[in-house]
Amino acid sequence: MCIPDGVAIGYVYGGFVAGHWNWRFAFFGEAIVMVPFAILGFVIKPLQLKGFYPAGSKKELTSTEIAVIELKG
Repeated sequence: MCIPDGVAIGYVYGGFVAGHWNWRFAFFGEAIVMVPFAILGFVIKPLQLKGFYPAGSKKELTSTEIAVIELKG
């Protein structure tokens, strides 16, 4: 649901900005909005996904362990 909404909002935003200024300003505005998210991407600790061990761990999950985790989840 988010992707179609984002596309629709993008068309409206791009048309509004292009109608008042130049189409390039739509990209400048988006870049300004995305800077905090890019910074957070480098600063925030990565999520620990279910079924994956931390990056420092050398252990791999066996198929049996994966099945147990899926049954518990």
